[in-house]
Amino acid sequence: MLYRGEVNGVPFTDFGVIEALSPPSEYRYRYWSDNHGTERCPENHLTIGYRLRASAEGTLLVVEQSNIRSTELYELMNGQVWEFLLGALKEYVEANA
Repeated sequence: MLYRGEVNGVPFTDFGVIEALSPPSEYRYRYWSDNHGTERCPENHLTIGYRLRASAEGTLLVVEQSNIRSTELYELMNGQVWEFLLGALKEYVEANA
């Protein structure tokens, strides 16, 4: 898979592989991004997973991330990256509800 985009005016390209795809309940992929500041090698690929689960209040989105190997990358992911991704997902869901 290949994702290209821009976050806060900074372009990025993500290179990865889909590891699980079970619509509509699970999507998991392993990837490397040119904005992570790391070498493009298997050890530096992150894994991101999304799962939908029924709950008493409706639907619960479970997001998992793994193989974040530095404090700087952890802060990047848990700052602007997740803000961007979850914001885009919210917009999509609200527009298609």
